Amino acid sequence: MAIHKLKPLQVERAKKPGRYGDGGGLYLLVSPTLGKSWVLRIMCPSDEGADAAGKVLKVRRDIGLGGWPDCSLAEARELARRLRKVAKAGGDPIAARDKKEVVSPTFREAASLLMNEAETAALADLPEKFTIWRGCYQLNQRGLSWSLDRDLASRFPTLHRYRQDGQPLLIEAVLQREEVIALKLDRSEAEVVAWCPEVVRVSALG
Repeated sequence: MAIHKLKPLQVERAKKPGRYGDGGGLYLLVSPTLGKSWVLRIMCPSDEGADAAGKVLKVRRDIGLGGWPDCSLAEARELARRLRKVAKAGGDPIAARDKKEVVSPTFREAASLLMNEAETAALADLPEKFTIWRGCYQLNQRGLSWSLDRDLASRFPTLHRYRQDGQPLLIEAVLQREEVIALKLDRSEAEVVAWCPEVVRVSALG
């Protein structure tokens, strides 16, 4: 199921009334008056309960998520992800949307809040599977910070503030886009925050 089809600029410039799909049942609705809102089309538990065999009956519903720009593309995607998860577990996504209790975000959710709109869009443009690198030493091979730039990653161990005793290393790994915790571009490091990607090669530097 392809998701994250829309880009922030497409959402901003959408002027023709209609439904614009982002994937995974998430749509941007543009009204005849050019008002914009988000809706999630999803299968929900039916009010009729279960059939004679005990199987839970489901019905397709459109769940409003809020209006744009108060609810951004990134926020709509995150809310849609949470509600799909609730529905998959057999819960009621409408009740989950309306629930007022404050829930502490997971580490991944908290980290994603660090991304701005440009970084969120850049993450959506990455291939489904891509290569990342980490320049480090033996003692800190399992860090969270990686880079899309091989040359930049290979220079990190030589920088004074990162230098340690021992052999500097360059780790090459592959990562699924959906496994990315966050993408940061503000320091020109093309930094990918990821936990335990699939390592394919460890090379000595120097």
